[in-house]
Amino acid sequence: MSATYTASFGASHNQTAGTEDPATAIARFADWSWRLTGHEGYRRVWLRPEHEGYPMALFENAGNVASVRVTRSND
Repeated sequence: MSATYTASFGASHNQTAGTEDPATAIARFADWSWRLTGHEGYRRVWLRPEHEGYPMALFENAGNVASVRVTRSND
């Protein structure tokens, strides 16, 4: 799973986990999504439909954007 944060002062990338099994990666995706909306004041503005691939969501808070996604280890 990876998370990318983009702020008004620039962009940074933060790989949040190593290789995990799919169930663990999806649980981590849900946890990070909840953390952004429940603790850091972000609101979800887009969520990839399940039938289109691995989970991915975009969040926004006062001009800052965060994306959280599950990717395959060879992507």
